This record gives sequence, C-alpha cells and structure tokens, in this order.
Amino acid sequence: MRAHAVRILAACCLATTACSSAVQLSADGIRVRVTAVELQRKLDQVAGFPVRQRLAPLGSIQVESARLMLLPQENSIGLSMPLKVATLGRSWSGTVAFSVAPGYDRQTGTIYLHQFALREVQGTGLPGEVAHLAAGIVTEILRQSVKRIDVYTLDPARSNEGIARLLLKDIEVHQDAVAFHLGL
Repeated sequence: MRAHAVRILAACCLATTACSSAVQLSADGIRVRVTAVELQRKLDQVAGFPVRQRLAPLGSIQVESARLMLLPQENSIGLSMPLKVATLGRSWSGTVAFSVAPGYDRQTGTIYLHQFALREVQGTGLPGEVAHLAAGIVTEILRQSVKRIDVYTLDPARSNEGIARLLLKDIEVHQDAVAFHLGL
C-alpha cells in the first residue's frame, strides 16, 4: 500500500513537472537541467572575485574572475581563471584551470562545487617555478576562502524541485547544462 502511494505521488509530480522547460521526462525518471549560463551567473555572484594575494617580499598574484567549463567526458565542472603574477619588476599573465565534481547536500537541496583539483597553469614566458608557486597559492586561496560554491538550491515550494530533494539519483554533466536525475 505504501509503495502504491509513493508511485501515485511520483506520477503526480511527473505530471506537474512535464510542463516545465527545464524538466525532461524519460523512461528512467526525470532530469532537471540547470544551464551553463545559469551556473555561470551563480558562480559570478558567490565566488568573491577578484582575489589578490601578496607574495611578500617577492610580488603578488591576482585572479580576476572564473569562467565555467562543463566537462561531460569527466562528469565534472571546470573553472578557468585569468592569472596575473608580478615579481621583482616583472609580470606575467596566464590562466589557471581547476576541475571539481558537483556535490549534493540532500538536507538543504543544494548542489555545490568543492574540492578544487588543479588541471593546468598556462602563461607565455611564465617560468616553471613561478607557475608552480602560483598554482599552489591559487589552490590554497580557493580551499581557504571559497571552500564551497553553492551553485543551485532546489526550491521545495516548486513541485518539481521539491520532489527532487527526495529522489535525486545522480548528477550528470552535459555540454550545455548539468542534469539532476530523479527517479524511484
């Protein structure tokens, strides 16, 4: 009897969410999609850029912003950040890239990014030891100041998102969006 009630509730939720453009119905459940544009907007709001770190007495490192990259082949999300390094009268520009797997806090319904893993440091003329130092500092800045970026919180007041909090199966990264797979 209880299983039957759960199926009826799920069917009602499916019917309600079928009208939403961010929700896709399939044989194995529901997928709620959050587009890359929406994720980038959230990242811009919460990430706290620009970040500047002094390298006393040698110089400074500056990271202006983060550009979101969806990496479906790894089922992860990447961040690419322009980097400026200045030391003893010289300066270099480049990029530093990180990847993270999206996480989910079932209690709050929040999808988040955490545990930033360095992918690469690029810069024209940037010496290897300076690139290594910059990568270490930016990694530490992300771990200490950013720690976790909440990119989306499911709203229990919206029927499709309220049920998602209870029935999330997995998170899939696509080329243009992140899909949250729901099902029984």
